[in-house]
Amino acid sequence: MTVSNTAPDQQLWITAAGGGNGIVSVNRDGASYSGTALTTYYQNSVDNAGTPLVAEGLYRPTDVYIDSVHQKMFVADSDGSGHNRVLQFDLAQVLANPGSPPVATILYQDTGIGTGLVGLQADSERGLIYFGEDSHIYRINYDTAGQARQVVGNLGTNIFVQDFVLDLDSNGNGSIYAINSQVAVSFGASNVTRNFLYKISNVTPTSTSPAATTTGVQMEFNPNDTQQTGVVSTNADPQAFPKENGVLKGIDIDPATHVLYFTTSSVALDHDANSGTPPQTQFGGIFSYATIGNPTGTYSTIYRQDGVSGPQGALYYVHVDPVTGHYYVGDTTGTNAPNDQSVWVGSLSGGTPTLFATVAGTNFPLGLELETAPTLAANFASTPTYVETAGVNSGQGTAVQPGTSYDAADFDSGNLTDQLAGAQVRISVGFGSSPGTTELLSINGTTSGVLNYGSKTIAYNYNSGTGVMSLTGVATLDNYESALALVGFSISGDNPDNYGANGTRTVSYSLFDGLLRSDENDVVVTVGAVNDAPVNVVGGAVAASEDVPVAITGLSVSDVDANPSADVISVTLSVGHGGTTVRTDVVGGLTAADISGNGSGSVVLSGTQNAINATLAAANGVVYASAADYNGSDTLTMTTSDNGHGGSGGALGDSDTVAITIAPTNDAPTAPASGSVSTNEDTPSAATAIGASDVDGDTLSYSVKPGFGAAHGSVSFDQVNGTYTYNPAANYNGSDSFTI
Repeated sequence: MTVSNTAPDQQLWITAAGGGNGIVSVNRDGASYSGTALTTYYQNSVDNAGTPLVAEGLYRPTDVYIDSVHQKMFVADSDGSGHNRVLQFDLAQVLANPGSPPVATILYQDTGIGTGLVGLQADSERGLIYFGEDSHIYRINYDTAGQARQVVGNLGTNIFVQDFVLDLDSNGNGSIYAINSQVAVSFGASNVTRNFLYKISNVTPTSTSPAATTTGVQMEFNPNDTQQTGVVSTNADPQAFPKENGVLKGIDIDPATHVLYFTTSSVALDHDANSGTPPQTQFGGIFSYATIGNPTGTYSTIYRQDGVSGPQGALYYVHVDPVTGHYYVGDTTGTNAPNDQSVWVGSLSGGTPTLFATVAGTNFPLGLELETAPTLAANFASTPTYVETAGVNSGQGTAVQPGTSYDAADFDSGNLTDQLAGAQVRISVGFGSSPGTTELLSINGTTSGVLNYGSKTIAYNYNSGTGVMSLTGVATLDNYESALALVGFSISGDNPDNYGANGTRTVSYSLFDGLLRSDENDVVVTVGAVNDAPVNVVGGAVAASEDVPVAITGLSVSDVDANPSADVISVTLSVGHGGTTVRTDVVGGLTAADISGNGSGSVVLSGTQNAINATLAAANGVVYASAADYNGSDTLTMTTSDNGHGGSGGALGDSDTVAITIAPTNDAPTAPASGSVSTNEDTPSAATAIGASDVDGDTLSYSVKPGFGAAHGSVSFDQVNGTYTYNPAANYNGSDSFTI
């Protein structure tokens, strides 16, 4: 198994305010902690079902929450001047058109002056949104416009919520931690009048005020504001965070360890009660605070600003990433250069944070929401193999399921009922590389359908044009593990490995949480080709004449899984009463070196299909000649072997015949070229055999060739016995000659 790092591991969403109001996302992948692919969404442009919300779109987005599985995004929008709103967007619409106005549902709004709507948290299991406004924590529901807020917790009169975080169990029960700070500025020095951390206990999905248990309680710090020295303090409080460490601003929590992480902003404080002495900067930083087993409120310093390196501006919102052991923090004022307000990333174990992304063009960052991609670990068979269905015109056989088990996880939704939104399986390498085949990904033998897991369903559909199977539906990690295990690969066609050149396919698996995809898990599936026999084509019966060569036409050979231009096959042409001669000079055809026994009764051709067929199809490419003076019937037998090309199963062949009829031809009789006979004067010679014969067996007749008779006698014949007698002329002696 290999893992393809094709998708970002995380995506940080940032609300940006200060004149360039909008939402920004930044990707992060692998070991790098430098943001990439910064995208700005609907800056200054939001739509309420066709009607602009305000001329500039968002008033001042202060926080964002994403429920990717249910495709929802929520934004706290508040300018402190009578515009406080919680907006709900369709996440898919936002992602598809980042520059276009998305349709918003205003879940809640009020026109309170002087108060701000800060912090946005959610219980996505139950579809609840929590937000801070004035001195309270409120709750509303998903989806419903124009709701009245429900009070969940109260910090006290004029104790305004600066930021807060939920610490809920899987049933939606737990606590809320909230920050309140207040700073007054006088003669250049700041006076930190409030610097507190509150805990609201016994929160339930239905708990509302007025209930005594929903009143926030100040938490202890050790050391606290009275125990810290170095500045003039006229209002030290034993439950206040030391102002020497900055002013409390943002807060987040590790839900597994229940450790709080909070930020402080630098503040200029009087250190000697001398108005002529400039105040000293008390640098802000990031701190951790265990909520369990920590009765005295001990906290740890993770990072303190120093005015030299790291973020130089006012730290505010923080988001903790327990998955990688990092945190993200917004620098809302920047250092010196215009538009250098940024988001920084640091290690939870300490050290100076590094720049993650500059939020240019939108002024300064506020709320942060980190989305982490799901992960998938797969156990695949060691050598998953699909074997071609035997025989010509192979169809889809039994699909091979490469995976033996899958382990899906999602940090963002792993403890919820609804955990994933989809998955994808695709033929990522080798798809379409074997012409004439059809590759399928299927579940239970079908390429589309619905899997039922109790109240959850997963729909699947395979696109045969792209090699991608999409699985969709809000379901659990276990549901998707089960669905992926059912996905099988198959391929039809007689040449699935493209003559051995493309004998594997890579199948890649990934999960989708509605926003991010996991890295792909890749498995290589071997495509096992099964050898198919070659097929001969022969012409009709051939009529020949004795002793006259004749062309044999209509011969060819094909093999669906042998490469016609590269694989060498063998063709034998054999006859019983003569021989065949194959041309060796056809362009693109066979040469003399490719032919053995040419002109004999058994000729063997060795070459590619293209070369053999070019020769067989040429004029007089194959010529048959019967044995001398033979007539009657003969048979040309064409026997082909593919020499094992095309897959497993060894060499396969085909044999076909062509009937040949040889018509007889009348052959001339034969006789000795010369002969002699002796006799006495005036005495006929003895009967002498002529010695003639006829190969056809015809009856012969004998005569003297005109003009070549005996000059000194005569010749008589016994036609039955094939003899002649010479009668010399009277009284003649000497030599004489004649031609029979």
